[in-house]
Amino acid sequence: MLFYKLGTTTLAVKQSIAVPIPSGSILRISADLVDLNGLVDVEWDGETVQMFAVDIRERGTLIQAAQTAKQAAPDLASDSDRAIA
Repeated sequence: MLFYKLGTTTLAVKQSIAVPIPSGSILRISADLVDLNGLVDVEWDGETVQMFAVDIRERGTLIQAAQTAKQAAPDLASDSDRAIA
């Protein structure tokens, strides 16, 4: 699981509707974006949306450590992660 922090407000798609994802948002992505093109599924604010991989690569910053991601967005931690903490 990878986490990205957006540096710029970026559009996503949810059920064929454009949704602006604000700057500073934390995104959870299940795959490495290096080899991906086109739309990818992203978890944001507890919901699954689709974003272009290139937008995330160009406008987001990879958060290296899972612990850092949990500190930046504790609401993204799973129940099992909370039990460990």
